[in-house]
Amino acid sequence: MSTKIYLDKERFTEQHKVLLENDNFTVTLFKYPSDVAAVKVQNSHGYLILLPFEGLMIWDAVFDGTNLKMKTPFTHPKKGEQISDSYGAFQFHSGLLANGNPGPEDSHYPHGEFPVCEMDASQLVISDEMITIQSQKEYIKGFGDHYFAEPTVTMFKNQTWFDINKKQWSHELAKKLGLDIKKLPNKFVTSTEPAGYLIKSWAEKLGLQTGTPIFNTGVDVGPATVGTGVLRPGQVTVALGTSMNAALVTEKPLKDKDLIIWPYAYKPMDYYYNFAGANTAGAIVAWFVKEFATEFDINNGPIELDIQSGDVPIGSNGVLVLPYFMGERSPLWDSDVRGTILGISLKTTRLDLYNAFQEAIAYSVRQSIEQFGTDIGESITLVGGVSASKKMVQMIANVTGKTIMTTKSGGEANLGSAILAGIGIHAIDPDDVTKWIKIDQKIEPDLHKFTIYNQYYKMYKKAYNSVTDFYHEFRKIQKE
Repeated sequence: MSTKIYLDKERFTEQHKVLLENDNFTVTLFKYPSDVAAVKVQNSHGYLILLPFEGLMIWDAVFDGTNLKMKTPFTHPKKGEQISDSYGAFQFHSGLLANGNPGPEDSHYPHGEFPVCEMDASQLVISDEMITIQSQKEYIKGFGDHYFAEPTVTMFKNQTWFDINKKQWSHELAKKLGLDIKKLPNKFVTSTEPAGYLIKSWAEKLGLQTGTPIFNTGVDVGPATVGTGVLRPGQVTVALGTSMNAALVTEKPLKDKDLIIWPYAYKPMDYYYNFAGANTAGAIVAWFVKEFATEFDINNGPIELDIQSGDVPIGSNGVLVLPYFMGERSPLWDSDVRGTILGISLKTTRLDLYNAFQEAIAYSVRQSIEQFGTDIGESITLVGGVSASKKMVQMIANVTGKTIMTTKSGGEANLGSAILAGIGIHAIDPDDVTKWIKIDQKIEPDLHKFTIYNQYYKMYKKAYNSVTDFYHEFRKIQKE
């Protein structure tokens, strides 16, 4: 038996109000200073804070005393048109029309139209075992796109863990966490297996055929790597957009290298997706343009500044930037560190700073791929919006010493998901996928500049080690 409670925006005030409390859950409603409504759902292990009318975003997640939320300058969510207007959530729903970071020919927002989309309605569905919050949105444009979305988030009485190697729940972990395995789902499907089939009522709403197979292909970076044509281990792929993700698919997990390790979107029982990356990559360039090059818009600014800064020498005339504007994830795992500009003087120009920001991104790419070890080949596939910058691509080649390959298409999560679904219905031969992804250009490193950059890269790593203790202490003061 379940109970449904309809959420009305008038229920939410800046004063926290308990809506429901029982032996298993507590539900609290409140509103942030930015007028964003929030629902806090708490169980015996921790809590989630959800934004029912802002794309049903999970803004915060704390379990067993550990805060899992991204560390960013955003102290609370804000209303806006795109995810960068309210960046810092634990989880958000990407768009249906577009997702991932836009490529050079794309016009969509990063992660599409849905992350902060205003929802039409929201409800809580409550039972003894779980609480589900669900929201609805009819997305409609005149003579344009039209769809109905109903995202949901469910919290159970306990947390769950799954052992991918044995394709069964881990009894060892379940015992440590006090979980009842009998209450956990026992059916699991891969990205190339249908998760279900479209029922008649929804087929009619969407204009699709009843029985159309539905695939759950995973978080965007996995399918995006499939979208570069990677269906076998060995090739390093770097997705460089608002953030940066450097990934290597392997047959064995690369343990003890401070990497994030997932089952790969394709053949998850056989392949591992090992990746590192930066919270802020293209985001710091966008910030620079917004704050220091206001005569340009956010799209043309980097293009113009690339041209103007073309003659700035290696090392940016003595300026070095640490690009940790929102803390840093793998491989540093440091939520306290922040962006730092070193070596600035009265002679420093705007173009010196801009070039130093770009060099910081290139250093971050090198630091990430070095976590994979030395046996990674001599080339990297680079995708994402930043790959449209010829200056940036050449700089990454010079800093890493690797040949950089870019593609005309590929690296989009939508394409990767379509490939996985196509393989699943036997409409696509996996051996043909690499033929679809055409290499647009190969940029060779300037080995003389690589030698010079080696010295600056050493200082880049040394700079982080010099400031990390300061930021840990500084953050403690801020939290007091």
